[in-house]
Amino acid sequence: MRRRMDTADQMLGSAPGKMMTDFLFDRVSRVFSTTPIPFEIQWPDRTVRSFGPGAAHFRVLLRNESGVRSLASLDQGRFADAYLDGDIDVDGDMLRPFQLRDSLRDIHPLATAWRFIQPLLTGQVRTNRRAIRSHYDIDPDFFLGFLDPQTPCYTPTVVR
Repeated sequence: MRRRMDTADQMLGSAPGKMMTDFLFDRVSRVFSTTPIPFEIQWPDRTVRSFGPGAAHFRVLLRNESGVRSLASLDQGRFADAYLDGDIDVDGDMLRPFQLRDSLRDIHPLATAWRFIQPLLTGQVRTNRRAIRSHYDIDPDFFLGFLDPQTPCYTPTVVR
């Protein structure tokens, strides 16, 4: 397992590293400069930048260089992976970041195209059978890792 950079000193220790961080910050700033959703981004060096009007509803915490690169990619998938890997965290209202999805991209044209092409090539029934198998034939122990041990129920809803 590779060791991740966890401190700003490691990340910003060189002039090229500082230039890259500035470039990535500028890229993120351009995308979110006109957002109607107020939020903050905390960079690994603990610098906090605010976006949107009013008080922030949430703060995105970039833990390391990997988190910075994931956010700067503006790719929803990379951002989600970085969150799951602990490179990014979110403090505050956990639902508000989803309102920024239009600002991010989902740049996987081959995967998107394949979803439409595969049924034409292999047939809809076969494609559906594979999709169902990949979603439902998962070891139950996987789900018990995040469900309540007393009542292992899952409800796809948001309760306010």
